Amino acid sequence: MLPKRVPLMLLAALACLNFLLRYPSTSHELGVDSFVWHGMATSLKQHGVALWVLNPLSYFGLYPLSHPSGSPFLLAAFSLLSNGSIEGAVVYLDMVVALISMLAGFILGREFTHSDSFALTTSLVLSLTPELITALTWQVPTRVLFTVLLPLLLWGLIRLAHRPSKNIAIVLGATFFVMMSFHRLTIFVSLIGFAYVVTGILLTALRTLRVRSPQIFLRRRFIRWAPLVSVIAVVGVSFGTLASTDVLGEYSSGALISGNSLAIQFANLGISLARNSGILLPLAVLGIAGVVLRRNKSYADPFVVVALLAFLPMLFLRQYTGYYTIPFTSLFIVFGLFVLLKRIRSSKRRAFAIAATAAFVLVSSVSISSYDLALVSHMANGSYNVAQYLRYDTAGTVITNEGLTGSRVHAISGIPYLPVGGATTAFQSPELLMFGFVDRSRVAGQIVSIPLNHLSVDADSPFELLDVQAEADWVGLLQAPVGAIPASYANYQVRYLLEVRAYPGEFTAYGNLYPAILLQTASVERYAVYQDSLSTIYFLG
Repeated sequence: MLPKRVPLMLLAALACLNFLLRYPSTSHELGVDSFVWHGMATSLKQHGVALWVLNPLSYFGLYPLSHPSGSPFLLAAFSLLSNGSIEGAVVYLDMVVALISMLAGFILGREFTHSDSFALTTSLVLSLTPELITALTWQVPTRVLFTVLLPLLLWGLIRLAHRPSKNIAIVLGATFFVMMSFHRLTIFVSLIGFAYVVTGILLTALRTLRVRSPQIFLRRRFIRWAPLVSVIAVVGVSFGTLASTDVLGEYSSGALISGNSLAIQFANLGISLARNSGILLPLAVLGIAGVVLRRNKSYADPFVVVALLAFLPMLFLRQYTGYYTIPFTSLFIVFGLFVLLKRIRSSKRRAFAIAATAAFVLVSSVSISSYDLALVSHMANGSYNVAQYLRYDTAGTVITNEGLTGSRVHAISGIPYLPVGGATTAFQSPELLMFGFVDRSRVAGQIVSIPLNHLSVDADSPFELLDVQAEADWVGLLQAPVGAIPASYANYQVRYLLEVRAYPGEFTAYGNLYPAILLQTASVERYAVYQDSLSTIYFLG
């Protein structure tokens, strides 16, 4: 056990390091979907009310025309409290979330082993994973909050199993509520609940067998071989789950290698996990074995292993893999590291090994994160200037030929835009309510529930909104001549046309280019009121 001040000082140093790593290196905010939530926060700050909320479920993004609203509310609050822009508030919020990840890792590690050294190492490994560094670098935190708060949820369940109390139950409920308000990925918490119940059943069954048949289950031979049998069972369940599902099929192609062989699929799975959790991922395998073979187990040991096994079928959701595996892989990486450290008898050499590992984690994670961040675009100065012009010198909706630019311009200016949803060019989005493109009372009557047998993992809501197709309307507007825009699109109140000059006379969607008659005719028949090297704005009237 370390002196009380030492963990506090090391946590403070780690916090400073986390803040430094999240300090912006670009001129403006990064990301793609980030700007949609930024725009929601802009609307909330402007109007003082969440215009996209039709139903209490809207706050969690479980109702049509809504997204999980935790990020917009927090961003607006940070902006108002700091008397600064929402763009700056994104930086503050990222740093706060990084701090929470660090503390959550420490709490989980401390509960798992009651060792300050283990807890500090878990805090470092978790908060400095490549995925958390990338996702919390000037991007609105959404699904990453699931990753950050999952250790706190695991800690609460372990505490609840040891010492049930009302306070722990309240903490768990509040944590789940916050997670739900940031991303629909929280639905996977049900797997944690399943693992919690299964672990309780297994431990109760084992205790019962020891009482009923002590001559078998308390024999030295059984006690000696039981851990090895448990390791074999974990390996068998893991491979059986992967073999009986189509998980590995999702990993046939990768940035380095591609193919349908099991070796290539497992390699791509490992690369994908390592890209999120860090290069020390192989230690997690040793850590899992160490946890299973550990003597004098507590409830936490089988629980985290069963919880990890429960998530294996979800590995087919490749784009989300890192978000729900990082807390587990970080914990097992540290446990595997400490299994190796136990072989070092000298305390000085052990301390040196921990310091060297920390340095390696930092350098490797920053390297991976730098590679990932190089693939993420940031808002250009030109787009920011366009947004400022629209904010102060225009009124009405602006339609653009590229969705990402539209969402970025709206995030700064607050001006309504098409296509809603930004880069995704969504057919339904909270912006339809924010901009008044649809009538709230009429929309409420068009929402129906989806039959249970039609629900899937990809469903955003158990409800659907009929007869609203904003994406098709955006396409219809762009393919109409400037002087003959159908009256059926009048509800969008389009006054300006923003042309991203990289696509002259065309618009882009889903990586494809299509002719934009509106652009082609407006460039001849309408005045350009703004122009720079990246974009042109036409006044449509």
